[in-house]
Amino acid sequence: MDKATIQFLALLSSAMETRQSLNDMEEADWDKLLQLASIHNIVPMIYEAAQHTVSFSQAPYEVSAVWRKRTISSSINQMYRTMEFLMIYDKLNQAGIQALVVKGIICRQLYPNNYYRSSSDEDVYIQREDFEQVDRIFQASGLLRDRRKRGESRLEQVTTYHSPNHGLCIELHIDLFPTESDLFEPMNQLFCNGFKESICIMIDGISVHTLSHNAHLLFLILHSMKHFLATGFGIRQVCDMVMFINTYGKEIHWNTLWNQLLKLKYEVFFLNLLDIGMRYLGLNTNQIEYPKGYSSLDVHSDGLLYDIMKAGIFGKSAEQVKTSSITLHAIRKDRKKKGMNHPDGIIMNTLFPEHSYMSSHYAYCRKNRLLLPVAWMHRIVTNLAEDKSITKLIRKADNSFTIGRRRTQLLEEYKIIGRQ
Repeated sequence: MDKATIQFLALLSSAMETRQSLNDMEEADWDKLLQLASIHNIVPMIYEAAQHTVSFSQAPYEVSAVWRKRTISSSINQMYRTMEFLMIYDKLNQAGIQALVVKGIICRQLYPNNYYRSSSDEDVYIQREDFEQVDRIFQASGLLRDRRKRGESRLEQVTTYHSPNHGLCIELHIDLFPTESDLFEPMNQLFCNGFKESICIMIDGISVHTLSHNAHLLFLILHSMKHFLATGFGIRQVCDMVMFINTYGKEIHWNTLWNQLLKLKYEVFFLNLLDIGMRYLGLNTNQIEYPKGYSSLDVHSDGLLYDIMKAGIFGKSAEQVKTSSITLHAIRKDRKKKGMNHPDGIIMNTLFPEHSYMSSHYAYCRKNRLLLPVAWMHRIVTNLAEDKSITKLIRKADNSFTIGRRRTQLLEEYKIIGRQ
């Protein structure tokens, strides 16, 4: 791990108030640290910690000015997005609708300065029968529904709404995980009692419904896994877990949590996330009850941390968005007990992903399976248009394949695949 990444994690831990000392910030490259903070969408958090270092105080004015401007802009916009969201959410309360908020504003409340933990979108989980009423309230409040969902009779797993003010985005879920993929359906089943066991917390005078602490921590883990299997996820998701455990760890029923993860084969993945939290982000291990038979031999988190740092927020950096067909192919082949490691199969699936993957990206393919070849050509032509040349497209495809294979190796290492 390079010096900038080590310093970045130290600053992040300090911003979370889980680390007090910042003695290793000599000769910090603040431009590179700004790039890392931007990729992971946590510029205000890093800036907050940087102000307490000698190195940053000695940085050129034009360098600190960029950090300051970005932080002020991000924080103000976050404040307005939060105010608008709570105003709209309170209308759901007044209508007697039980709408559970997950991630986002719930996790932000755990941080010392919650406006510094940015998020442009809020996730709201509702019961299917409440969709039409919630949709009317959202649109009457000035939210614009995603055009891709307009006029479609089929009720989507998630419908996206945007506000023309300050960039608020609300993702309205009738299921927490994609239903078109059999890989995620077992995740949804774990939240069948989510509404019955929900809790309320007060945020700026508004009563906000959310999952129980146990269910919410499980959701944070599985949400990260969902993105890991697709495009990857960033360090902020690990921070949210650290802050959640440091706050609510003693209220978590750990045996239940470990058993749920064991059934999905994700317990080793979580052990390695905990290791990253403990080593770099100030996770309080006294808040954790480890599973029976726990062995430190299962913990080797350097590869996962490398992937997280490269991925950025929800895997939107580098070539991450092109890798999902590789990792999803690997885990599907494992579930079917077929030769997942054969390179020809993986390369072909990279070029021509399965219907379940393509249907989530191309609506016409979801409606008519016979249009799968058309969607393949659409995908290839779109990628070619984006990359301008065959040579560039091939080079990016090669990079994507490398990332996908590295992530598949982590799936094997963490016993997610290749285990009976």
